[in-house]
Amino acid sequence: MITDFMALSPEILLLLSLPLMFLVNLYRENKTAKTFYTISKIFIILASAAAVIFYNLNGLSGYWQNNTYTTVLKLCIYVFALAWFFLSCKWFLNKNHSSAAYYALGMSSLISLLIMISADNLLILFLGYVGAVAAHNGMIFRSGDDADVTIVAKRCLKFTVLNILLFIGGLLLIYQKAGTLSYAGVYEYFAAQGKFDWSDICCYVLVFAPLLFMLGLAPFHFCFAEVLGICILPISGYLTIIPVFAAYGALVNLCLNAFFPMIGFVKPVLVCFAVLSLFLGAISAIKESNIRKLFAFSTLYHLGFVFITLAAFNYNSVSSSFIYLLIYALGMTGIYTVFCGLKSNGEYLYKLEDIAGAFTQKPYICTAMLIFIVSMVGSPPMLGFLGKLDAVNNLVIEGKYWQVAAALTALMFLLTAYLDVIKAVFFDVRIRNFDRADKGIYICLFINILVVLITILNPGVLMDKLEKLITLVL
Repeated sequence: MITDFMALSPEILLLLSLPLMFLVNLYRENKTAKTFYTISKIFIILASAAAVIFYNLNGLSGYWQNNTYTTVLKLCIYVFALAWFFLSCKWFLNKNHSSAAYYALGMSSLISLLIMISADNLLILFLGYVGAVAAHNGMIFRSGDDADVTIVAKRCLKFTVLNILLFIGGLLLIYQKAGTLSYAGVYEYFAAQGKFDWSDICCYVLVFAPLLFMLGLAPFHFCFAEVLGICILPISGYLTIIPVFAAYGALVNLCLNAFFPMIGFVKPVLVCFAVLSLFLGAISAIKESNIRKLFAFSTLYHLGFVFITLAAFNYNSVSSSFIYLLIYALGMTGIYTVFCGLKSNGEYLYKLEDIAGAFTQKPYICTAMLIFIVSMVGSPPMLGFLGKLDAVNNLVIEGKYWQVAAALTALMFLLTAYLDVIKAVFFDVRIRNFDRADKGIYICLFINILVVLITILNPGVLMDKLEKLITLVL
């Protein structure tokens, strides 16, 4: 019992923040956006400490699994959530809006995402998935009363309900066939099958489709770019950066620990989805005037690169894909930090023409944006180059030359979209004055760039030590 409690202590600590937020919102008179950020910060720090201390405790055997791999994923979520919650606080203070619902939904999402990462049973994974998508849909509906937001939110909710029903159908079918929902039991059932029939394939499809929808991987990217383009900045940034780690981790765990006997079927399907994401994301980003949607399509491309690398499902592919994902998250956090610093008359700008000539008034912020874009392109000596080099090297070793060609060809299209942003920011005529950016924006940009520089100067930390840490338990 005590071991179970300690193994679940990070999730329990985050859960305790919710009633505290409710009580503070109900009874405290002098509350601001910073109040709820402070509560979130304290509990996330406590949860991250508990995750490190109890990283190898496996309470609830058959339902829950903690190891170095899950701990690394959780720590990534904690760090990026802390950074983004800090930046979100600046947005709410600037807008003078209540942040209680945002931080409550954010903490609920974090709890659910952590459950997905450590799940060792399909039922636990399902519960984490439902909690996460419910919190995310709550965030989308909280983005405003605008008619366009409501339409997009309702459409997203319909797809969410459909995916939950698909997931339930998959669980029922798997339980009927295997008699269990534990990863080990599902693995044993499929391993015992000499040949897979259509119902076995349906088990895989019904469980994986909701996770791919959560990631926004093509062709399951319905509403993905629309949601990110129309939501308020704190919600758009959160949905872009945080959930991807949990959905990625859940997919890796499922493929390796439950559906690995079917990996011969999984690989080509995942490669097709990844290549489709590469080209849909890169081509859709061209001539996009909404910069948040532009980078949402950019995200689709990068996720395609992650999964085209992952598809081999060996030690090298898993570590290379995770490193690429981590570098993507660093770059996208930097991009959204720049978004927080580009506002005019109190309004945060999201149209390409609105940020024209921003470099003349915001040189430091725009230079930071250039650094992050160059890194995400994969140009040496930036951090993104190390990620792409590692991923491409892994594909070449496996003889996947056509996949390398597809990824680099799609990159040429994406580069066109990035050049449109650079042209607008650095070379177009400025048409508006920009507000003074908060000092916290500059601090976050400095820390992000510093992390990038340290990693460039000492790549062994990322390319060697982290790889060994990840592959230790795979």
